[in-house]
Amino acid sequence: MIRLELVDKDNFEAVMQVQIAYEDQRRVASVEYSLAQAWLYRDTGRVIPYAVITGSEVVGFLLVSIEEDRQTYLIWRLLIDRRFQNRGYGKEALRCLIELAQSDSACQQVVASYVIGNHKMRYILEKLGFQSQGLMAQEVKMMLKLN
Repeated sequence: MIRLELVDKDNFEAVMQVQIAYEDQRRVASVEYSLAQAWLYRDTGRVIPYAVITGSEVVGFLLVSIEEDRQTYLIWRLLIDRRFQNRGYGKEALRCLIELAQSDSACQQVVASYVIGNHKMRYILEKLGFQSQGLMAQEVKMMLKLN
């Protein structure tokens, strides 16, 4: 069972150990870079870093931006540690985020984008019902409308 927990002093070191597969390194920014971005935007309260956890083990990282003016949860980053890939943890982490978004009455959609060629992310998003919104530079934008 996957759950999301805010990155805090208790799980920070474990989150910093999340390493993506070598072949994915040019497609996804690192945890360090992502946490730096979260820190830069900390005053807005809208960029939220989550540890992806199963049992007591951190298996990944998720960075989300809440765009209140657009009624959107924007997935900035999803990283599953290379030791835990291909076990469905990425899809389950996104399901947890979708549940959070659905519980927020102000949220109408969840948006994600991925670098062209990141077939794993495309597959996960399509399985969860996201629809392609087209290209933005070198990324494909996908959206899930909430009921």
